[in-house]
Amino acid sequence: MEIERFVNGYKKIDSDETRKAYRGYLKRFQVFLDEIGVSEEDVRPWHIKRFAEWVKKVMNFKTGSPGVSDTTVQSHLAAVSSYYNWRIEHNSELRNPAWEYKYHRTERPRKIRPLQ
Repeated sequence: MEIERFVNGYKKIDSDETRKAYRGYLKRFQVFLDEIGVSEEDVRPWHIKRFAEWVKKVMNFKTGSPGVSDTTVQSHLAAVSSYYNWRIEHNSELRNPAWEYKYHRTERPRKIRPLQ
């Protein structure tokens, strides 16, 4: 995967924090692909589904225990989708496997209280 070229060259990433986050999410995606023995060119929507399930169970570095929030899973999937969109910009014959997979939340969204 061309993670560094992507995070430094994709026009829609406009902050250092987003670059750092996407870099981490995509490195996890690469680890997942290596574990299942699939190249980035061969990823299909069912691989994206398996990745979402895999991410849901990985170590949460904030809490020190396994399991991350649905929001974190969706962030991983957004990074993967953006990566494939970037690849499509350079080769219109490619496709984005993340477009065909819709992640379904398992937990209720948190209500965010406005600052007072």
